[in-house]
Amino acid sequence: MRRAVFAYVLHMLGGKALLIGAGLAGILYAGYLALYGQVRAFAGFISAFVAFFLVFIAWIWIAHLRHTLARSKRMKVPEAVSTLTGDSLTAASDYGSTTLLWSTFKEIWDCGDCWLLLVERNQFIILSIADAPDGALGVIRANIPKYVPSSRGARDRPAP
Repeated sequence: MRRAVFAYVLHMLGGKALLIGAGLAGILYAGYLALYGQVRAFAGFISAFVAFFLVFIAWIWIAHLRHTLARSKRMKVPEAVSTLTGDSLTAASDYGSTTLLWSTFKEIWDCGDCWLLLVERNQFIILSIADAPDGALGVIRANIPKYVPSSRGARDRPAP
């Protein structure tokens, strides 16, 4: 679940490449200014901005992770049952149940041991795929065409 929340936060903020690139560029630029005797106050400002940016990302991730883990801890039985049909996915848990048409889902993010099924920018379902049958995963992949593999290497999962 931690990996899924981390992937969601990074994607929400613009992706790993943008964040890493901006952080690295800021650090290198501040280092250049400090080494070559340029305005050291400006180098300090850039360094502080980059540090604040990284702390802000960590803060967002921790907030989302606490919220997600707290919701699962409040459940009497921390699991949900998913039912797949030709036109929808139904998820049922202690909180209740919901049925969403396949057209509701925008994309799948593979996070290694789970998938994030995105409905909107800030709404998603975490689906554990560790024990999921390949046939069920194939149905999901066939009905949600946009698939974003994990940056750590997606497992071989059925493609439609």
